[in-house]
Amino acid sequence: MSIAFTGFSNIQQAIQGYDTTASWCCPELTGNTFLSLGGGNAAGRFTPQVIQDITKYIGDVKAAGYFGVAYDIELVYANSSVMIPLFAKSFQAAKEAGLQVIVTMSHSAPYYTESPEDAVAFIKAWVQDDNIDIISPQLYSSGHESGPILDETFTCHQAGCTWLQFVGMKPKFMPSIVDASHFEATNNFFRQAVPVSGYIVWAQQIPDATTEQ
Repeated sequence: MSIAFTGFSNIQQAIQGYDTTASWCCPELTGNTFLSLGGGNAAGRFTPQVIQDITKYIGDVKAAGYFGVAYDIELVYANSSVMIPLFAKSFQAAKEAGLQVIVTMSHSAPYYTESPEDAVAFIKAWVQDDNIDIISPQLYSSGHESGPILDETFTCHQAGCTWLQFVGMKPKFMPSIVDASHFEATNNFFRQAVPVSGYIVWAQQIPDATTEQ
């Protein structure tokens, strides 16, 4: 797979922002291609209006030629009682549009929510959602680490957003790591409690005539 990451939660901005014809931008995508929606700053935050707009225009992702959509949920600006049903509706709409669904977040939960308890509630909902194909915790902070950062999300750790929430999950568990050299340590850490189905790398891969991404 390969993922078009821009940091935007707006579908149109995300599609337009990944421009492989621009010298300043991005390599061609290969394999099963995903459009990432969301990120770690204001452009990627999730509010009720943002997720409702994603649901409304999710067909544009399919029309743009993508195989799937990756919801990069790090900043959520509404409580879980409001947002969990809206996220669930969006994941369902993506599946109905013929898209695969990835949900990724900072370590064990989104790092900004209205309360630590909201972060816990989000993970409890997502690990049991039949419309999510892959959950991919991000095991890095800067993207330059020499090994996986296996800590739980510090903003909600005391409220219970631990790795134990992922035991018995329905989606596949495929952590995001900086590069493939981090996989052995990651797999050794999780595999007895949570089966690891693979991994996603953060480091940008640039394919050429002799290699595949």
